Amino acid sequence: MLVLINASYTTTYRLFDIIVVELTHEHNNDFGRQRVWSILGSLSGPPIAGFLLHKIKLDGNEKSYTVAFVTIIVFIVLSALFLWQVETKLKKPSAKLWKKALVLGKKLEIWFFVPLLLVMGSCYGFRAIYSSWYLQGIGASDLLIGVARGMSGVYGLPFLYSSKWWINKIGYRAIFIFSLLGYAIYCISFSFLEVPWPIVVIELASILVYHLHWVAVMQYAVHVAPEGLEATVKASAGSIQYGLGKIITTTIGGYLMSEYGGRVAFRTLGIMALIYAIVYGSYLFVDHLRKKKVT
Repeated sequence: MLVLINASYTTTYRLFDIIVVELTHEHNNDFGRQRVWSILGSLSGPPIAGFLLHKIKLDGNEKSYTVAFVTIIVFIVLSALFLWQVETKLKKPSAKLWKKALVLGKKLEIWFFVPLLLVMGSCYGFRAIYSSWYLQGIGASDLLIGVARGMSGVYGLPFLYSSKWWINKIGYRAIFIFSLLGYAIYCISFSFLEVPWPIVVIELASILVYHLHWVAVMQYAVHVAPEGLEATVKASAGSIQYGLGKIITTTIGGYLMSEYGGRVAFRTLGIMALIYAIVYGSYLFVDHLRKKKVT
């Protein structure tokens, strides 16, 4: 059942990204500013669920999750009703789909973009699965972990709101380098923690590794995709980062945690992100010199 729930959640999340990016382009809006509402929802959801679980007990003194799940269903139905009222244009399937996909696959920048997604997805998945266990192992309370997770969302709000300015100022691919460096700093800092409270400061890295990064990925997918393949490229990017990346996390990351402990595991991921930041940065530098020579 849990596998089915996770599969449904991942699929829904990817489809929502595609739809929102399409609508923001269609209505000349900013994807990052739409993400602000998503983050606000993620910040308000857990307190609402906690309040309901604390106040409403259907089975005597035992917690009942029925009310929380019913509330989720109500919010889903309301979201569906609001989306039903949004007018959007229907796009026909792309002609010569496989030919365009082959042309895209031959681009060198795609061969550097895919490993970037895998590295970012591996770090994201490892952080999501193992960071709480690691923090509890060095004495972090549930309250501190919750505050740190909440602050990662709060930190990102102003940068999401101004994400279009950041992308226009420094470019998609430069943000990718900063994202990799952000995970390098995040993971390596994690590996040196002796007390848990600095995690509230370390979560500042989420501005780069999650908020700005994912806006840049979605916008970059539109930029590089051939006409008619935009949705396919966006869905593929999400599947690679959050699908394949999580598979790598649960296998290699889990092995590192069990055999060598959290410090070595986080340090290894940080070094991996740093190495690929150097590789990707070197590619961008060489590509810049090549374009400059041509012009």
